[in-house]
Amino acid sequence: MIRRVCLIGICCLFIVTSCQNREPQGASIQGKDFAQSTEKSVIMVMIDSMTADLLDAAKEEGIIPGLSFLMENGTYFDELIAPFPSMSVVIESTLITGSLPDEHKVPGLVWYHAEEDRLVDYGSTPETYMKLGLNRVLFDDLSNLNNRHLSKDVPTIHEILQDSQMSTGSVNALVYRGNTSHKVNLPEPFDTWMQGQPFETKGPDLLSFGTIIEPKVIQAKELDDDHFLDLYGLNDSYGTAVVRTLIEKNEQPQFLFLFMPDFDQATHDHGQLNLEDFEKVDHAFQDILNSYDSWEQALEENIFIVIGDHGQSQIASTASDAIIPLPTLYEEYEIASLMDAPSDGEIVIANNHRMVYVYSFQPAHSFDTLANEALEDLRIQFAAYLEDDELVIKAPEHKEPLKVKKGGSWIDPYGQTWTIEGNEQIGDVFFDHDCKRIMYGENPDLFNQLFHALDSHTSTLVLTAKPGYIFESEGAPAHIGGGEHGGIHEEDTKAAMIIAGTDKAPAHLRMVDLKDFIIRLMTEEN
Repeated sequence: MIRRVCLIGICCLFIVTSCQNREPQGASIQGKDFAQSTEKSVIMVMIDSMTADLLDAAKEEGIIPGLSFLMENGTYFDELIAPFPSMSVVIESTLITGSLPDEHKVPGLVWYHAEEDRLVDYGSTPETYMKLGLNRVLFDDLSNLNNRHLSKDVPTIHEILQDSQMSTGSVNALVYRGNTSHKVNLPEPFDTWMQGQPFETKGPDLLSFGTIIEPKVIQAKELDDDHFLDLYGLNDSYGTAVVRTLIEKNEQPQFLFLFMPDFDQATHDHGQLNLEDFEKVDHAFQDILNSYDSWEQALEENIFIVIGDHGQSQIASTASDAIIPLPTLYEEYEIASLMDAPSDGEIVIANNHRMVYVYSFQPAHSFDTLANEALEDLRIQFAAYLEDDELVIKAPEHKEPLKVKKGGSWIDPYGQTWTIEGNEQIGDVFFDHDCKRIMYGENPDLFNQLFHALDSHTSTLVLTAKPGYIFESEGAPAHIGGGEHGGIHEEDTKAAMIIAGTDKAPAHLRMVDLKDFIIRLMTEEN
């Protein structure tokens, strides 16, 4: 949500200018021939920060009739494990590619691009936008993310379905790559800032990103002005209004993905169990169900998959308690500033709120040394890095690390096998030595999560915070007393899911497993 607010502030003039006196020129699926999929279309809705605790409390209060209808007429799953780092851009990349960061190559909201010697930041705060350069951040947001950074070696849901001659759509999602080109033309002064570079992005058949990119049927329709003024279309009400219009104008694609972002900011401000704001989410969601003659008809014609993207950890109420001061912990090092090339410093920090990547540019500053120095702060949960093919996990309460390799005699709940050596007290992992079985406690899929994050780009050290704490570095936000995510703890990674309109379910309750599940739904009888 922070990214959306920052992007909106920069693009405000662009949106106002480009929406004046225009003729409808956006994408449409009218008149196109598509292959028959199954008897039902799939509508997938991602509600930011939707967890089981939240759903249970809101349903008990009777304030979410729309979501309750799906829960009562479908299957409700009280956990769905997000990838790590648990940031929306990583989560959406995993969802639509069915892969983790080492394959899809989007390692975080903020990360170090070694080939270009720069920090990529898709939108932490206005400060980072200004210091890293408006043109660079704009191009990363609106073009590079989907067209360069997201690996072309992993096909997306949209690409696979489009290749099978099925129609797809995306509304307000950050990550949406498909086979169809969508142009975004920037007026002055943005065109000058971009040195005349046109924005062009590849997406599904129908792509809607607020009022910045709109399908033809939306451009031809005057939506409620309040939606436009409220974050320029990057909000729940506008997104559901777009979906409703697509349905009512016979432009609904066979697979449609909607991201509803509003509740994330509400949790940052007020904490996770914020029923008043979640009631507003449900009210907006009902707009989709109300597109049909009855809610029952909506289920007769569609499969609904409604998921949260991550959880939120309740942050301590004072800055002194909440903030882990990385500049202080690493005061002996020259930390590259946002205004300089990262390699000008001895280390650089990419802050993803409740986790950070730490990069070293001096061979003498080993990851082991950097880990030990950080772990002087007991609010840090883990420090982890790779030594060749071995994962090293350290924790402040333990002198000896836990070392893990892929493959071996130990098997976890997801069928993944591991070789284990060292301190088994780290990580809240339970080892059954008789059966060689691993059970994860407060950190679901811990080994897999760390391996894939650490192997996603250049060599790095990962630090994660214990529940209730966040990392401080230049330009990073601090939601003191509110909710925050990004970490590896279940408070960060555990979301909820509702599936209605089918009795099928994914193989595992992880975000990374949903792509294959959706493809099966689209190609098999419901």
